[in-house]
Amino acid sequence: MRNAASFLNALGVTRCTSHLNSKDKKEIKSLGYDLDQIIENEGSTSENLHNALFVTERIAKKILCGDVERVLGTLEKLSESIPLLEKESGVVADLGGGVGLASIWSARQYPQWYFHVIDHATAPLILGEKWAKQLNIPNIKFHRRTFEEIIQTKNQFECDLVLLDYVLIPGTDDQDTDPLTKEMQPALVASATLLKDEAHCLIRFGHFNDLGMAALIQAAWNAGLQIVIDNSCVENRGTSIWFKKTTCDQGDAYAEAMKLLDKFELDNDQ
Repeated sequence: MRNAASFLNALGVTRCTSHLNSKDKKEIKSLGYDLDQIIENEGSTSENLHNALFVTERIAKKILCGDVERVLGTLEKLSESIPLLEKESGVVADLGGGVGLASIWSARQYPQWYFHVIDHATAPLILGEKWAKQLNIPNIKFHRRTFEEIIQTKNQFECDLVLLDYVLIPGTDDQDTDPLTKEMQPALVASATLLKDEAHCLIRFGHFNDLGMAALIQAAWNAGLQIVIDNSCVENRGTSIWFKKTTCDQGDAYAEAMKLLDKFELDNDQ
């Protein structure tokens, strides 16, 4: 497979604009998941919702096909990021990775690296493991863990890189960043827990604003992660922010966010 798009095509994940229809929802409900009730009662990040959306391979592909551009962006970004670490081999954790497409793709490209896909929902992990076996990829493993479980069990993997792909959304309409900082904290503490000292965390997301970015930087500082502004960028397929696990001096998170946004604006002008 020459590129990320052909890799997705081989798995049956192609560009489309289709959404779940009433027949799909009826099938999901027959398998024990009422989407409307789950969204209303548990929210869009719940374990049950993610299990429902990956309850069968057909349904999962339909979900992924509707999000191909974002998925392609992450596949390409993770693949490009590993050489930046300047190591012949290492360990990557795809935290909140779902089916783990980015890690499966990168594991094919970097057989000397080992990849751990970690998610709180079982169904996407089962499908990802199936696809990895179909492609004969030995250097990848799938784990069912919550952020809290990772924090409690300390560092099991000694990672050189942790990927958080669209797990965090640093955008808020509230002038008070504290609630968003608190909301993002578990994922960032879990990331820091998985990392070796001086190792890196790559965070990808779409929508953001200046207050949300300040909340992200503050939450990262609280977890012992220092922002690496030079490697961070905004691209058509998503925003990528790099952090490094280190003892960091906490200052004005909003000022740091403004520095980062100034860099993004400068990059776009060039």
